[in-house]
Amino acid sequence: MAIVIDGLPDRPLAARMVDVLQKHHAEATFFVEGQNAADDVETIRLLRDAGFELGNYTFVGLAGFDKVSQDEQLQELCRTQKIISVRSAFIPTLFRAPRTVFTDALLQTVHASGLPYAVKENVRVSRHLLIDDAAADAYVAGIPDGSIIAIPANRPVERKADTEGKIDERPAIDMKPTIQDSGEQAPMETEDLASELDRLLTALEKRGFKVMNVNGFRKIRYIPANAAVAAEQTASAVSKDAAEKTQGGEADGQ
Repeated sequence: MAIVIDGLPDRPLAARMVDVLQKHHAEATFFVEGQNAADDVETIRLLRDAGFELGNYTFVGLAGFDKVSQDEQLQELCRTQKIISVRSAFIPTLFRAPRTVFTDALLQTVHASGLPYAVKENVRVSRHLLIDDAAADAYVAGIPDGSIIAIPANRPVERKADTEGKIDERPAIDMKPTIQDSGEQAPMETEDLASELDRLLTALEKRGFKVMNVNGFRKIRYIPANAAVAAEQTASAVSKDAAEKTQGGEADGQ
């Protein structure tokens, strides 16, 4: 298994999460927003001093990142890369964004921003789901081996529908409200996140799972969909040509 944390927690919560991870000898990758990394250098240092990897979660944790322009994508990713590298002396190699489809165009932009890998989870733990040990045991029983488990620490930032091309760049620090089309919503409660993480790791241990760094997972060299289609069409054309030649040879023989 691998665990990824979506969004930079505030320092007290981050410290509790570090304690829980170290207690279980578990790895995790913290995907952090560039603006939060700039505003909360102490938490960044805390995570790095504890040996945890940092990933690029866009500048403000922007949802639907595949739907923004390529210029905005490059700006968000490059600003975040720069800030994290300055604050932590570590250059991220992993990218994630909330509720985002990894399109060919987005992956090209991610690569151009100096990020060789994009990480897509197959399990996402909803908040306040692991309310006790029994709930954690039942939840883990349905997780397949080799899963990447995402745990949200912050709410994503939404684009405002009535402001074309504009992004709300107010800090996405833990416990700040999400910007929605309908206005601000209540902040996400995070005081129990460390406890939920503890229950999750305990349940995984009971089933014999080891939680490793997501960077240790098998890497997939992505083939763009259009290239795959072109390859299939070429292979089909070659096969058809070969079949026609074979049929022609048989006809000549007859």
